[in-house]
Amino acid sequence: MTSPAATPDPLAIIRDHGDVLERAIFADRQFSDRLYGYAQVWAEFVLPNRLPTNPGRVTDAWMPLAQCNYTALVRCSGVKLAYDRIIDACAQVLDGRPPGTELLSLHEAAASFFANAGATIENLGKCFEVKPVCSPIENYVRSRRSELDSIYDRRSQFVHQIIVPCFLTRHDDETLEPALNLDCLRFKQTTWVAPSIESVRTVDEYFRDTYEEFLAAVSDTWMHLFSKIKDAQISTKPAGPQNSVQVMPPIEWNQTSGSG
Repeated sequence: MTSPAATPDPLAIIRDHGDVLERAIFADRQFSDRLYGYAQVWAEFVLPNRLPTNPGRVTDAWMPLAQCNYTALVRCSGVKLAYDRIIDACAQVLDGRPPGTELLSLHEAAASFFANAGATIENLGKCFEVKPVCSPIENYVRSRRSELDSIYDRRSQFVHQIIVPCFLTRHDDETLEPALNLDCLRFKQTTWVAPSIESVRTVDEYFRDTYEEFLAAVSDTWMHLFSKIKDAQISTKPAGPQNSVQVMPPIEWNQTSGSG
């Protein structure tokens, strides 16, 4: 008796056949294992629809989804890069590096973190607005996951408001550590107030928690997107045998409006 064929692993497929950015992102297994839903969407709906003459694009019917999905992935990678810089800058202060320089790096990295997070959320949201899902719910992603709504508000703060939240706190042993004032991060409209003891939190603790909340919510959202696309396909798919997936070789470039 012949055993059934194993289901192809979308993570393995994208690591072998994604474009140059996708393969770089998914080479980091600790990070990219959280992006399983992206790999599912890509392997089942983007890869089979690549144009043989231009594998940087897909068929017109799938292009709107592929563009938003791919942009969300790249911006999500930008969140990780900013997070890594934040953690490194905090460690440099504790190691005695000039704190002013590292504080400037922290403010830049924090702004980049939330800008990239906001762009990830926006583009994931667009994936639900275009075919085949076509959700009629405004801000579907943010309304479904409150963590993403809160993080998007932080993006609005860092882009549009007057906010410089990081400062140095001194411990009993005289060491300095970057901290921030949570009172400045509670609402979209920033109010400059002196931090209370309860509102002070170290920068690395705050961003470790925020990064984990972001990844968990984004991971769940991509899995949900895959499920919604499958449901939409089932409701519109004609009866009869379907074509098998043809795996194309990896590509090394991103053409205009690249789709991954």
